[in-house]
Amino acid sequence: MTLQVALVGKDGIVVASDKKHADTSSGKRRTFSARKFRLADDKSMAVFYAKSGMATVAARRILKELQQPKDLRAELERIGEDVINGDELKLDSEVVFVTSRIPGSIFHLHMGNNVAQCDIVKDKVVFTGDGANAALFFTERYYQKRPIRELALLAAHTVLVGGRLNPGGISGLDIVFCEPSGITSLSEKSVAALRAKSEELDGSLGRSF
Repeated sequence: MTLQVALVGKDGIVVASDKKHADTSSGKRRTFSARKFRLADDKSMAVFYAKSGMATVAARRILKELQQPKDLRAELERIGEDVINGDELKLDSEVVFVTSRIPGSIFHLHMGNNVAQCDIVKDKVVFTGDGANAALFFTERYYQKRPIRELALLAAHTVLVGGRLNPGGISGLDIVFCEPSGITSLSEKSVAALRAKSEELDGSLGRSF
């Protein structure tokens, strides 16, 4: 399970992602913490992946094959369809692609039912993974198009509360900013500060009720 939230801000995009992975290849379930995104060497592109290993393959191929196509959506769909055709299980998968060349757009690639479809979001929010998680309420209720550093707490709080509601499938936190100057991930110290603010907010809400 995964929970990722991408928010469009006035000056770019902020993405929050959990870090919990589950490995069942040995016949036993083993969980570990690791990033769920790949970043281009020049920090101009980042790809977040959710739901199945097919999304991880798509993320790797996107960073390897994508150049500067005239129709970015069509090229992402082409890569997605190639990945589907080469995968035996063809499990439902999602990819979020952001680039500093188009810092105000989120490219959401969904692969399922033997079809790859890419939507472009320029004005709000994209969720991947646990789309039924009740924590998504926070972005639906409180999102406004503000600078991305002001939106970081909202994105972080959504993922962290999502983990409290679904601890078996969601835990950990990464925050990534996509701006015209490039793509950067927040330091562990800054993520810890956001986590502390989220816990304080969650406790305050609990006491209010």
